[in-house]
Amino acid sequence: MSMADGEIYPRDPDTFDYGFPPKDPQVVGDCPTCAELVLRRGKCRAVNNRSGASDMNVLLREHQDQEHMTPEQRARTVIL
Repeated sequence: MSMADGEIYPRDPDTFDYGFPPKDPQVVGDCPTCAELVLRRGKCRAVNNRSGASDMNVLLREHQDQEHMTPEQRARTVIL
């Protein structure tokens, strides 16, 4: 849905993507480390281990930041 001129909020908040929770990071190319972390995340979820799945997402994001980002991309990353 689009927003009319002057509107601050989307018209249909039920379908708006607020970006939370963040989407799961995915495998980059054919990277074996990414694939292993995604596999571990899936195993955690299979046994309802949400904390472990969240940990795998953190490790995957850190790995991708270190191994798959260019220095220019890294410089534009804002850490909150």
